[in-house]
Amino acid sequence: MAKIRHNSVLETIHQSFLSYRKQGVTHQYAEDQAFDGRHFTVRGKKLKNFGTTTYTGLCLHQTIKDACCESIQRYGTSFPLSSAYIKHPLFDELEQVLREMYQAPVVVTKNSSLAHAGVIPHLVSEEDMVLLDQQVHFSVVRACDHVKIKGVPVDTIKHNDINQLEDALKQAGNKFKKVWYMVDGVYSMYGDVTPILELMELSKKYPHLHIYVDDVHGQSWKGKHGTGFVMSELGKLPYNVILVGTLSKSFGANGAFVVFPDEETYLRVKLYGGPGSFSAQLPPGDTGAAIASAKEIHMTSEIDIIQKDIRDKQDYFNALIKETDVPLIVENDCPVNFICTGQPAVGANLARKMYDEGFYVNLAAFPVVAAKKSGLRVTIHRLLEKQDIADFVSALDRNYYKALEEEYSSMNEVRTTFKLPLIEEKTETEKTGLELEKHESISAISKEEWNGIFNEETCFNWDTMKFLEQAFSGNEKEEENYHFSYYLVKDKQKVVAATFFTQTLGKIDMLMHEEVSAIIEKEREKDPYYLSAKIITMGTIATEGKCLFVNEGHSHWKQALSMMLSDVQRTATKENAEYTFIRDFVDCSDALKNFFLDKGYVSVNMPSSNYYYNNKDIQTEEDYINSLSKRNRKHFRENILRNRDAVSISVKEQLTEEELETAIQLYRNVQKSNLGINLYPYPNNLFKEMNKSDDFEFILAHLDNKEDKALVGVLFSHKSSRYTPLLIGLNYDFNQDFGIYRQLLYQSIVRSRELNYDIVDFGFSADIEKRKLGVVRKETFGFVTSPSNYAMERLDMLMGQSKIEVA
Repeated sequence: MAKIRHNSVLETIHQSFLSYRKQGVTHQYAEDQAFDGRHFTVRGKKLKNFGTTTYTGLCLHQTIKDACCESIQRYGTSFPLSSAYIKHPLFDELEQVLREMYQAPVVVTKNSSLAHAGVIPHLVSEEDMVLLDQQVHFSVVRACDHVKIKGVPVDTIKHNDINQLEDALKQAGNKFKKVWYMVDGVYSMYGDVTPILELMELSKKYPHLHIYVDDVHGQSWKGKHGTGFVMSELGKLPYNVILVGTLSKSFGANGAFVVFPDEETYLRVKLYGGPGSFSAQLPPGDTGAAIASAKEIHMTSEIDIIQKDIRDKQDYFNALIKETDVPLIVENDCPVNFICTGQPAVGANLARKMYDEGFYVNLAAFPVVAAKKSGLRVTIHRLLEKQDIADFVSALDRNYYKALEEEYSSMNEVRTTFKLPLIEEKTETEKTGLELEKHESISAISKEEWNGIFNEETCFNWDTMKFLEQAFSGNEKEEENYHFSYYLVKDKQKVVAATFFTQTLGKIDMLMHEEVSAIIEKEREKDPYYLSAKIITMGTIATEGKCLFVNEGHSHWKQALSMMLSDVQRTATKENAEYTFIRDFVDCSDALKNFFLDKGYVSVNMPSSNYYYNNKDIQTEEDYINSLSKRNRKHFRENILRNRDAVSISVKEQLTEEELETAIQLYRNVQKSNLGINLYPYPNNLFKEMNKSDDFEFILAHLDNKEDKALVGVLFSHKSSRYTPLLIGLNYDFNQDFGIYRQLLYQSIVRSRELNYDIVDFGFSADIEKRKLGVVRKETFGFVTSPSNYAMERLDMLMGQSKIEVA
């Protein structure tokens, strides 16, 4: 299966952002000579601004602008001196007025990222543990890298999942002095809020629970004196809460601050706060502006008027949206709103249409949100007029269905993805004449039809699929049973696209590196299903090879694939599948690759495939040896020929019960040690079906110098359009001394020549060993999507932990 390499994901992000930039929905420049807060001018077009995070509009407030200018005139544009030595004259005044607002000690920093980087390493000791909400801001996650180095365990909790948090607290027990749960007060993409009151109740049950809250998006539009969402809920900062706020969004200035529940913690960070102490201070202009915002607005009744105005406009927006079918992910009084679009292509298309109608919005796409949970972030701020909001919602309603249709999606596909109630759709889909057939067994499809699609280039012919269905059904354990779904999309009985998917329980770390799986396998000794989930795979996780047919010459091939993927998406949502894989590709057209990216799939590198191509000119073993490179000839003679007399090789069409039992045990030896491709063991039934099938044979290795001529190695080989050594079993007690693995690899080449096969499909893994035998490696790739980034983010945490342990 796939190994998601960091560079592979970065390349997907890069290509996606290049596309968004070309479409004019990201990385643009404002061209205005002055701002009024309601508009931006982009590429000569005046746009109503529905993307700003200055919800109060205070960045254009005359009082704040005057204070900024006055401070610059008095103190200059900067004060380049570390605050650990001497602070700017206005600095103490700002901290004191913020202390008065929050009724707690406050440290001011240049921005919230520096606040996290300076504060978290001081708060979290080697005796603590950190739990991160899945959607906590990226700057908090990166700041926790500093505590990982100290050996502090860092893990991820599903978004706002109080039950999972409590389970983690129970497992932590009394092993840690403090367990820090790090969250956002208001989440910047979806506009939902942290259940802070529930967390406070939970902390009564678990007193070592401490909460670290980034409430930058809750600032000013909510709470007494604009102290934010969290303080509006709590009233007073509890002993176990640290609060981070910003001066750079709704406050109308620049900078950030951290609020502490006690003087001791405050002084520890204030006196030595890492980047907060030793980086450049907040410039005089920003400091003066922040003081004016605090004193002249936040500490007066003016903030109440501003908050009411924002609330009225947000309520108006909510009321108008309710009259449409446009799916809003959550409705609350927060001025951050997320319009669900699902596929990135739909989001980009809709954003572009809104730009054309004169409205600026933010596209939210991977990696900021999960790949198939893209959307538009729409912000309602005070500088908008109600008519602006009415016009915006009207344009949104007018263009939403158009964007869906043009990207081959549907309203209920989006609603299914986000688990929202389904509705009766009003779109008029283009009549293409395409028909989708879905079958739960290969028996429902004629052998002639299926083999006409999947026979020559792959091993997925009709008989093989029948074999796989029998092998992976009726088994004892859940992970040993696959559910098969076959898809054919036809235009007047002519196949436009075809494939099959399997659904099973799998290990989510099969994507990751061996050191991560090693950590997880320790936990699986106690819980065999730890970090396991349902996985939907094009093809199966037991096989590899080309399993997608698509006629890109057909005018509606994109619609055909969309019909398939929509049904797969519904299944994935219904079954709570963690991953959906599209695989395996040696190459594919740019159009097909971009299609999957637009559908919300991330491109990933797969393990390399390995092939040996039989040369008809090779008649003898000496011919074969001479066909190898000089170095590989040496390897062959020293590691294969040298041990040949000690190992007897035989080929059997069917094993005795005793031989089969031994062969299965040898396979399990290999499976257990192969964390590089970390799968659950295949069921005994698979091997029993192999033993009954005419399409399989077994290459056996016995030791001649053992009295019982012990079976020490076996290749389970499939015979179809090519010869495929599918699985291997080894006795590792003898493998090193006698080169059993290498002997079997070579014997599969010998056997393929005896049977007149042109190609030996060696599959993935052990690339170097196979290359020494003249095998050709081909890089392969695929595409993966997930309903959330939770699994990837949690594995990323473990990846960091594994690197520290190795070091």
